[in-house]
Amino acid sequence: MSVMAAQNGSHLYTLMEEEPSTPYKSQPWMLHVVLHGTMKGEVDDKELHFNMVPYDVRDIKKEVETVFSIPACVQEVEFEFVQLKDTDRVDSIRLQSGDTVFVNYRSEADCESVKVTLDWMQLLTCLLQGEVPSVTNPMSYDLNEVIRAGIDDRLMEDLAFQKFSPWTCPVKQTNKMYFVDLGRLDVLMDIIEMKFLERPAYSPILPPPTTSGG
Repeated sequence: MSVMAAQNGSHLYTLMEEEPSTPYKSQPWMLHVVLHGTMKGEVDDKELHFNMVPYDVRDIKKEVETVFSIPACVQEVEFEFVQLKDTDRVDSIRLQSGDTVFVNYRSEADCESVKVTLDWMQLLTCLLQGEVPSVTNPMSYDLNEVIRAGIDDRLMEDLAFQKFSPWTCPVKQTNKMYFVDLGRLDVLMDIIEMKFLERPAYSPILPPPTTSGG
């Protein structure tokens, strides 16, 4: 139950708004999804399965992103010839399991690859600042290798020449939109700032790299 405050003359009063009831929330749910790639003119009919009923269109977009590598930020979802908003609730638009929705999108993206690069960037900023890494499983990375990759510009080159180039490629253009949508421009700017400030190449929380020989 949510609370809304409203002004009535000189008095404030509180409105109690009932949250929608979803007794079927935990039931398996399925949509027929017609994917329309506008750049290549591709049309594909797929089934999209959910473990529970999605609450709103945003949930549907996130599942499309996960399964088909089409970022939510480039999707336009239509149901019965009406373009839906992210905040449209599934129950309010009477979308039922087994219905068909149309998803128009510019191009798919290399979502997983972009996420891996972002993990490295996040780790790099933490390590160079002497902070505890905040990624899910930092032990799956060679932390010294992460730092070296940042210092010798491999991370920047990966973004510039692998993820974002050639600029005319639809997938690379969508990668850039996905990168911005994930809100990681601040991480990129932190790395650039640290390089200009010539921060030390190794964080105090890590030992220096070992060298062979005398």
